[in-house]
Amino acid sequence: RTAAMSGASPRVDVILHIGSGKTGTSTIQRVLRRNPAALRAAGLLYPRTPGRARHTQLGLFVRPDDELVSHADWLTGEYGEPAAFRRDFRKRLDREITRSGAQGVVFSDEGLFSAGDRTIRRTRRLTRRLGGKTRLVVYLRRQDDHLVSRYQQVVKMGEVAPLTTWAKQDWVGTYDYHLRLTAWQELEPDAFVVRRFERKRMVNGSLVSDFLDAAGIGVEEATLTHTEPRNESLGAEAIE
Repeated sequence: RTAAMSGASPRVDVILHIGSGKTGTSTIQRVLRRNPAALRAAGLLYPRTPGRARHTQLGLFVRPDDELVSHADWLTGEYGEPAAFRRDFRKRLDREITRSGAQGVVFSDEGLFSAGDRTIRRTRRLTRRLGGKTRLVVYLRRQDDHLVSRYQQVVKMGEVAPLTTWAKQDWVGTYDYHLRLTAWQELEPDAFVVRRFERKRMVNGSLVSDFLDAAGIGVEEATLTHTEPRNESLGAEAIE
């Protein structure tokens, strides 16, 4: 009997990409979304249940209720009551995985990088329920470079403070990378892959090739449909 028929959850390996943000996550997510056949040939699924590109609903599903109802992604969506959302999400995800026949599933949500301990524990329960091995993939960008990129983004959204003023915030939860990685060790992944977001260090000088290598996905970049790069950056002075 299939998992769907028996009521059991599908047993699959999990590749979990948690960002961090501003490290080409949108490019990675678009490539994964646009190449289902190539992933399927490798025995993998990039599910649509959590989101068509970024898996925003996965990040919501694993958050405790008090964090969930105040989260920006929850407030801008129409998800109804948290318990009902969780039941529906789990049912749809299990059904999609089972119907795919995949041996592994790839998730990607950069919002998870800064998750708290309770969210990480809930994520661990999800990966254990899926039953297979877990591979955690993280990209880290040099902190000063990341801060400037983040400033560029908030200016596009309407920020008018100069960089020197805006930057005077408490960034420990974001830029203490040792603290963040230590927290995510609580997931107890079978493999924990951390890469620097630096072009010269990437496989073939390509983010896509590097991610495929980091995630252990046996697909050649040349066989994939690509997208044009977005979020091209001006320098900090030009933005300011």
